[in-house]
Amino acid sequence: MIFRTTLKPNEPNVLNKQGLYFYLLTAQDSLSVRFRDADKYKTDFESEMREGMSADFKASINEITLTSKTAQYVEFWLGETKLDYSVSKDIDVGSKAVESDSRQVFFGEAVKIADYKFARKGVLIYSESDLLIGSGSLNITNGVRVKALNTMGVNTQGEIYAMATNPAYKKKVSTVVDGESNIVEQADLGQRIDVLSYDSESDSLIFADGSGCYYSPMSGFSVTPRVNVSGALGFDLADYIIPLESEDGLTYPVIKGGFHQLQTLNKKTKQVSFVSTGVTSSNSGIIGAVVDNQSMFLVLDNGDLVKASAGGFSVVNCGLTGIVAVAVEGQTVVVASSDSYVMSIDGGQTWSGVGALPRPAQQSGSLIRVIGGAVYVCDKTAVSRTLDGLNWETLVDGLSGITFFDYYLSQLVVLDGFGLGIIESDSGFVRTKYTGGVTGYSAGTKFKSIITGHLLVANQTGQVTKIEGESVVSGGVNVAVMSEIN
Repeated sequence: MIFRTTLKPNEPNVLNKQGLYFYLLTAQDSLSVRFRDADKYKTDFESEMREGMSADFKASINEITLTSKTAQYVEFWLGETKLDYSVSKDIDVGSKAVESDSRQVFFGEAVKIADYKFARKGVLIYSESDLLIGSGSLNITNGVRVKALNTMGVNTQGEIYAMATNPAYKKKVSTVVDGESNIVEQADLGQRIDVLSYDSESDSLIFADGSGCYYSPMSGFSVTPRVNVSGALGFDLADYIIPLESEDGLTYPVIKGGFHQLQTLNKKTKQVSFVSTGVTSSNSGIIGAVVDNQSMFLVLDNGDLVKASAGGFSVVNCGLTGIVAVAVEGQTVVVASSDSYVMSIDGGQTWSGVGALPRPAQQSGSLIRVIGGAVYVCDKTAVSRTLDGLNWETLVDGLSGITFFDYYLSQLVVLDGFGLGIIESDSGFVRTKYTGGVTGYSAGTKFKSIITGHLLVANQTGQVTKIEGESVVSGGVNVAVMSEIN
């Protein structure tokens, strides 16, 4: 029968088990095994053994001593009947002797990349980013590091878990919609909506306007009264505000005491805190604001670009005048006028030369995006993209009065005079069947993809549409796993 035990380093483990046939089924490292016939003293044999090795005896032994230099879990067979490995369905030959697989691994979360397999000799693990690997209890402190672009071999039959060490690979859950999606709920909240967010812990919609910030439960949000966040302030009217979002917080600009400040809402405590930027409300009117890494880029109505943070503010000399829009992704910042744009890849420290847009951009920052290093821009009828800053491709054309677009995974969501449409990477432009339900949305439209599998669309007059979709996980690093079968 099969016996199981856990060995401590350099501590002999004496087991009184009887049998003629011994097989070492599971052992991470080599170990010393001593076999004895403790009654008749006819057998006393000791050998170093590794996983998969066996020993047969003419007369039964009844004492086994296992000693390991390292702590490890061990399984072995000892019995009067010979163990036949051929009954295992996992054993194969030729090309089937190697199994390959791929898993997506995330920062801060242990993901199983290999199941327990009795007949497996070991696995090879490869990743383009640093990993930690270990058992099901893997965390940031107890894992074994696998360096990026290196292959590590692990000799085990047991389950293997992995975790990315780079915060850039934190799990993201987005919602995708298609032409078969349906409107679930619509509501008129009766007020301007400038910031739209979602709190997964309380399953609540969060929205903000020029007066304050509010919560409303997602379930029945069309009839449930809003709850005001105590101490939360409003902000100047702007064409667009793109907040900094995380699981725990939401940061966006507000006006307090005549100064523009960064207000952070803690989603768990429902409390707000402020950081002054030094920009006064009398400097100039704001067209739009993009918050990133506790600083924000403001587009002023005189065409200037301002960067504001806790250290104060300054006008950014990016080589462009008449600025109408700014978009930020990490350290990449794209600034556009009506017909030109510049880019920075170091957070606004240095700027590239001025490039021409494929056609005039709309006068709204909602209509320029930087995603994965690519620049997306649209006018009233078309959406274009450049991957290298020089060559542009048109993703969709012939639409009517585009007022908003945003990007979720492989989908570009576009809102125009005919309703909502999807640009999918594999099938081009798809006009959704719920067009009539989302018409009339202005440049202030907000999209929000939430983890409950719905897409929220909200405009500045308080109309909110909840559309069913499908939750899709992304953001991880792919890990290649190859198993070798005995």
